[in-house]
Amino acid sequence: MKKRTSNAKRYYLAYGSNLNTVEMKYRCPSAKVIGTAEISGWRLLFRGNWMGYLTIEPCEGACVPVALWEVSPDDESSLDSYEGFPDFYDKQDMRLPVRETGSRETSERDAFIYITGSNKFTLIDRQLNMLKMHVMEPLKAQTVEKA
Repeated sequence: MKKRTSNAKRYYLAYGSNLNTVEMKYRCPSAKVIGTAEISGWRLLFRGNWMGYLTIEPCEGACVPVALWEVSPDDESSLDSYEGFPDFYDKQDMRLPVRETGSRETSERDAFIYITGSNKFTLIDRQLNMLKMHVMEPLKAQTVEKA
């Protein structure tokens, strides 16, 4: 993922909760939907523990529908926080043909997308287990003792 070097707007490929325009306007007030695209050769899947997190991974014959947003540097920073970048999700650049809103035409666009791999969940699972063991279980025990 290239480091941002200017205040120029960039394009973001959204799937999952960031397809919701109301939520996106809350998180990224200046973001604007540009169009839709499909990521051929990739599939959606949930990863993680009991919480589960949506991501994408390469998969022959599969296809992931996405929305393309134009985002400002502030929007991207907000998305980074929301997605847990770089600890939880990574960013990857992609170039896709995008069907622009209100048009039948497509144009190639470079955009970034958040993707998480199974290696991220080993750390997250360990942290959640530590939280459960050192915080939740003692709190549960104190509640039982007081009853």
